[in-house]
Amino acid sequence: MKEIAQKFTELVLKIAEDPSALARFREDATGTMEGAGLTPAEQTVLASGERLGISRDKPEQVAKAAVKVGQAAT
Repeated sequence: MKEIAQKFTELVLKIAEDPSALARFREDATGTMEGAGLTPAEQTVLASGERLGISRDKPEQVAKAAVKVGQAAT
């Protein structure tokens, strides 16, 4: 599960911190998630990002989202 959460967290942080990464994600979310090596469960959780309330200003939300990824993967 650590690896799952790690890839997910890395992508979420990259999207939150890098405007060009966010633009690429908005243009091709599926391709971006597959390119980052996310599993289908991770992709489902990230695709519902608005409901997760992920924000660059609140990094603790990334950890909460990563926990949801772990739960979805089991």
